[in-house]
Amino acid sequence: MPRTCPKSMIIRNKNGQIVIRNCDRQVLEGSGRCVFHDTYAWRTHAELMRQKIKEKIEKGDLNFQGYHFPEMDFSTISKGFKAPVNFYGTVFHENVFSIYLVR
Repeated sequence: MPRTCPKSMIIRNKNGQIVIRNCDRQVLEGSGRCVFHDTYAWRTHAELMRQKIKEKIEKGDLNFQGYHFPEMDFSTISKGFKAPVNFYGTVFHENVFSIYLVR
């Protein structure tokens, strides 16, 4: 059975209550964390991460708590965010372009 990432995140559920939830992504081979929460994965899995981040945004999942981002240009992924984006504890290791919010 595949192991899931042990990183915990604080989220607000549909009822507005704050709950702690573990990341449900599969861990990287040779790592104890998923591609997003592994401290060094951005160096070797940058393109995979960009694709997965794009998929998350398209699904409306804007929780990036504790992620480690490679260089990214968000303008190629989204025209803007129309909901709260959670970057709590996120580390941007290289250049990040065009992060903006739409009110």
